[in-house]
Amino acid sequence: MCLNLKFFILFCFLPIFITNKDDNEYTEEYYDQYIDHFNFYSYKNLTFKQRYLYLNKDFNHINGSLLFYTGNEGDITSFWNNTGSLFDFAYLVRGFIVFAEHRFYGKSLPFGAKSFDSNNIGLLSVDQALADFAELIRYIFIKFKLNPKIPVITFGGSYGGILSTYMRLKYPNLVEGSISSSAPLMSVAGLVPRNFFFKRVTEIYLGTNRDCVHKIRNGFADIDKNLCDGLHSARNLTKELKLCRILDCKKDGPQLYNWIRNAFVILSMCNYPYPSNFLAALPPYPVKASCHLLKKLSTPMEGIYKILSLVYNTSGLGDKKCFDLYTEYKICADPTGCGLGQDGKAWDYQSCTDFILPSGSDNVTDMFPRLPFTIQQRREYCKATWNVEPRDHRLALNFWGDHLGTASNIIFSNGDLDPWMPGGILKNVSSSIISIVIEGGAHHLDLRGSRGDDTDSVKHARQIELGYIQKWISSSKSGIERESDILDDIITRNDV
Repeated sequence: MCLNLKFFILFCFLPIFITNKDDNEYTEEYYDQYIDHFNFYSYKNLTFKQRYLYLNKDFNHINGSLLFYTGNEGDITSFWNNTGSLFDFAYLVRGFIVFAEHRFYGKSLPFGAKSFDSNNIGLLSVDQALADFAELIRYIFIKFKLNPKIPVITFGGSYGGILSTYMRLKYPNLVEGSISSSAPLMSVAGLVPRNFFFKRVTEIYLGTNRDCVHKIRNGFADIDKNLCDGLHSARNLTKELKLCRILDCKKDGPQLYNWIRNAFVILSMCNYPYPSNFLAALPPYPVKASCHLLKKLSTPMEGIYKILSLVYNTSGLGDKKCFDLYTEYKICADPTGCGLGQDGKAWDYQSCTDFILPSGSDNVTDMFPRLPFTIQQRREYCKATWNVEPRDHRLALNFWGDHLGTASNIIFSNGDLDPWMPGGILKNVSSSIISIVIEGGAHHLDLRGSRGDDTDSVKHARQIELGYIQKWISSSKSGIERESDILDDIITRNDV
């Protein structure tokens, strides 16, 4: 149900305004970004090519706005393709859309193939990324000759949502407001207990089907028995899970369980009410779909295999001849998963420096095998892998921690089906720091494009977000007009 007549006109009929996906094709360009924003000596004025995507087909030079997506831990095109709400908002507020790629991810590698060398990786940080975005915003205004009076609103989901928030906190001179979706702001700063994540994944499964959790536990028990009960059983495990080779109990056990657990992480994060292809090609409500697979099959271990196929066999069930768990998952400083390739390396480093990520599973509060990841284990891993010592107080000290009462113009949205939700801002902090909880919402569902099968709760969340976006734009223009009136008055009095 729409909030009022204004929203009814602008948003309840939004689907008829949405342009064809082909109309949202981006232009890709590169900006010569400073390699180091904070050291004037070591790199002097050296730059790297930072990629950004833009679309300005709906932009109004006089009354428009700049909608700026703060890029996450990956190739920026993936976020462009999965953040359709920006295109919907841009149509309604005549926005100029920019998606900025994060340094050390995608094609924005400051030192090319040598970016991850020990001498270079230290330039990967939240602080450097925020400075990149600030410089890019300044450049966009100059390059495209934008009206300097138009407001800038940042958007982001997950890590991008954290960065969107930080942009408003650190650069309020540039950013008028921030939409921060599924941003675990409190957990990454160490302000909530670390054991929430896998407990929440289990609760999501329990809320779907309690018997499903029982069968998943049985599946893990069956796997454990076969893995460590001699060669014959190990061969049976290889056959049942269609693994590419026979596994060793002690050597391969942690990798196997992390790989399986990661599949459940992806299913719960992408538990959207329609088919999606974000982290994997998944059916509608994939948590429910995975439980349905368990219900139909004869043994729990067979069910686990089908669930693994749902995630790792992205072209459909049964297409892969076998699973190579070492190429499909990398153990890292983030137990919820770092991803693969260079992007995975970059996130692993940030998990050792910028962020405090969740602890492992304990098989007591959650349904997974016991795979602990304590603060001490993290410290030892980071020292051995990157030769760095985590500074766990850093984010809370430098980015306001849980003292947001004097900030303004930030919307935090979280879905109650998102395992990251307990790490976010879940209550209104003030009249302009707003929390939205989306019933039945998975990871940054509200940032995805509007669809005919959207739930009422996500439609309502977007209505609220649109209302605040319009309010920020209006307030920004009113402030400029008031400032202009004051200047005119001063000039007039001086002339007199």
